[in-house]
Amino acid sequence: MEEIHLMNNKPLKAEWWRRLFGYVIDTFPILIFSMFIASEISPGESFKDIYPTIFMFIFLPYVLYFEGVFNRTFGKFITETIIIDRRTFKKPSFEQIVGRMLSRLIPFDALSFLSSRPRGRHDSIPNTMVTTTRSLNPYKSKKNKEVILVIKKDQNA
Repeated sequence: MEEIHLMNNKPLKAEWWRRLFGYVIDTFPILIFSMFIASEISPGESFKDIYPTIFMFIFLPYVLYFEGVFNRTFGKFITETIIIDRRTFKKPSFEQIVGRMLSRLIPFDALSFLSSRPRGRHDSIPNTMVTTTRSLNPYKSKKNKEVILVIKKDQNA
């Protein structure tokens, strides 16, 4: 008899409030720093024109580095969330991380969270998802129980 083990152990998606809180933690300090740099470079009215560019030149490498190395940014560390490959539930490839970073440049990416099945374009395009760290470990999570189905096949059949 050959045994086949099938596991229903899909990590849960992170709640919207965790994602929002992590985003605020990541962006607020960079936004303030970008405004400060813009005001020093270009005081006056042109400040409004330059600070979004400065913000992107700081934010995108920050995201690329932290998500590429740790699968998470500082905000995700605090909210206990992590990025995983949606198909394998493992660490995403560097190409997927770059895809996430570039997808953030799509106008109205944030609006994709307002649908009936909220999932950011920066997750759907590179096929990643954000989950909680507890959801990845079924033995510590009460919500995500591991189910193992054992099917016995008769090799003679």
